[in-house]
Amino acid sequence: MENINKKNIDVLFLEECNAEKAENEKENYSKFNRHEIYEIKKYINEKPLGIKTAIANSISGGKTLFVAPTGAGKSFSFIKTLKKLKTKALFILPNSANVEQAMREYGIPGAFGDMSVTDALKKANLVVMTWDKSKWLINEDLSEYIIVIDEIHQTYTDTYRNKAIKNLNNIIEKCKGRIDITATPTKLEFNIYDYIIEYKQTQKTKYEVKLYKDFDIKDMSQIINIINKSNNSAILMNDIEKLEFIRDSINKKSDIVYADGKKESKLYDRIINYSDMQNYDTLLNTTTIVAGVNINNANITDIIVVGIKDIGTIKQYVARFRNLEKATVHIFNTYEEECNIYKIEWLVDKNIEKATILKDAYNKASKNDLEFETVGIRATPIMLDSNVYYDTENKCYKVDKLYIKSQVYNHYYRTRTIQSFRVLLKEYFKRIKITKIENTNIESKNQLKEYEKVLKEIKHATIETLEEYKNVLVGYNQIKSGSKNFELMQYHNDMGLTTDECLKAYRERDIHNLVKKSKSNSMLELYSKYVLENKFSLDLAWKLANMGNRKRGAVFSKINNLIYRELREEYPVFLNDELIEVTVFNYINKLFGRGISYTELHLQELSNDLKLILGENWNLTTNKLSAILNSIFVIESKQVQTCTPVESIFFYKNINPTGVQQEKKRVRIYKIERYITIKDIKKELALDEKDISLENSIRHRKNKMLNSLDDTEKLVLLEGLA
Repeated sequence: MENINKKNIDVLFLEECNAEKAENEKENYSKFNRHEIYEIKKYINEKPLGIKTAIANSISGGKTLFVAPTGAGKSFSFIKTLKKLKTKALFILPNSANVEQAMREYGIPGAFGDMSVTDALKKANLVVMTWDKSKWLINEDLSEYIIVIDEIHQTYTDTYRNKAIKNLNNIIEKCKGRIDITATPTKLEFNIYDYIIEYKQTQKTKYEVKLYKDFDIKDMSQIINIINKSNNSAILMNDIEKLEFIRDSINKKSDIVYADGKKESKLYDRIINYSDMQNYDTLLNTTTIVAGVNINNANITDIIVVGIKDIGTIKQYVARFRNLEKATVHIFNTYEEECNIYKIEWLVDKNIEKATILKDAYNKASKNDLEFETVGIRATPIMLDSNVYYDTENKCYKVDKLYIKSQVYNHYYRTRTIQSFRVLLKEYFKRIKITKIENTNIESKNQLKEYEKVLKEIKHATIETLEEYKNVLVGYNQIKSGSKNFELMQYHNDMGLTTDECLKAYRERDIHNLVKKSKSNSMLELYSKYVLENKFSLDLAWKLANMGNRKRGAVFSKINNLIYRELREEYPVFLNDELIEVTVFNYINKLFGRGISYTELHLQELSNDLKLILGENWNLTTNKLSAILNSIFVIESKQVQTCTPVESIFFYKNINPTGVQQEKKRVRIYKIERYITIKDIKKELALDEKDISLENSIRHRKNKMLNSLDDTEKLVLLEGLA
């Protein structure tokens, strides 16, 4: 009994110490100086002067940050005022759901999905669009437009859309002024703004937040009970299979909203068109619905968030639901037992400093800091550090500050204790209680396990059925929506197909239902792209589209390296050999190439050697180096005992791994046999020997690179300057 009491006392003491330490998390709250502050009861239109000030500042070339609570009517107030003033403005929203709702709710032209943004610009001064549409405006004259970026915080968190964010940043510089809007200013670079306006509400929804301790992601029983006892409810979780399990286990009318299935969702359609849930009791959704979408439902009593640790995302989702007097927010996550607390922005700055040194080394090594431009094809044999990227427009390396900030914040949030997480949430929520889950429901866990197993079997069988009709599934989403681009028309002409024949096949084979059941919309988009743009065969495109992201990325890394090696052999003088990726590849190829054997120890030695060449801030992990080697060479491996003589094996720098003291009795030795060939890649993909679409695609890529040089540049490279 004494031991039990002592154990309880120790636990309580530890928790009290952790709670006291966690208070230091307050230093990570967003801090900025406001030029104007407006207090409102509920909505911005009570005091619209701040809106007009922001617009006037941007028209004069200024950069304004506009901070106001979610649900205060930020988008409505800006769009209404911009329309009234007839201001030329690009209104940027993060997701198609936001744009679709804005177009219908405010009656303005816009662009998302396949819609043309240039056509939208011709219809009115004010246009609403998604981030990805910015790439079509890079060559447009935008000097008369201001740009308004709603939910600006998402550009710091959505690393999956890095390319779209870079394009967005490119068009920002082309506009006369800028307004950034947010309700969650954490992560922002406040020093880029010359004016900051904040609105504060006096009437707020009363949120009671519950943080659940000792949550088991395989046990959904607690979540199901909360939903069943609620009036109306909503749950955010990026796991569709578990959402389906919850849907089938609750006694409420519900629907799931996720990217692939939103077009078929009646609840999604209702939210976009009418901003309410009509007669649905429960909304189950992924991050397809997070920011900018309005849902008017005063009957919501419980909001559930599962597996999400980004503070801003939680705040944004909770605030989607309007007209609430009070609601309980249930947050289910797993947490660390201990964590270090430090100022996140300090680490962001340190990482940017390191990346800047790396960027300067890249530019110096590739001679991009010279006054003249290096002529040659920019073909890269390998991919390197994500913190630094090559800007094709300015032809130099740059630091990816947004990516760095996003990665640092995401890592920090993932590694919190529950006490630290509670303090971080207190920036936005006042009443937060930690609740311990006492017992795991074994029956519920077993039910979920069986449910997910059945779903996977159904999906696998459905994909196999769809494969039988892959010839008519090229361009599936285009055909379904009644639009065909030139590539699809050309494909249909080559295959002797018509739109009517495809639609007939869809009806007869119940294709729409099969696609919905297997959640294959995104896969079919990728498959169609590989056929129409890459000119892959149907078999090759289907296999690549159905691969996991990591495996597919490894295949394309092998293809890219093969293309580089062929170009270097056939047209050596046409290549720009001053790129940093080429420098690293040449070192690896020369000193760590064919015939060399290595272990984990040698990879670490190679990493250290690359630091000596390129500077201390260079960081290629052994895992990254292993991936690079596997994209270049065919590598064999075997395990040997650490006491086995290895004198006949040629190791990198002649370092004998068995001569080094090791804890393990056996060590895995790798040997580089030869370069990867097209046959190796085709064998890995189990392609028919007669399928030459991969060869044709490689030939097309090489010709495209060669054609990027004009005749004068080719002459200079062949003969040199006179």
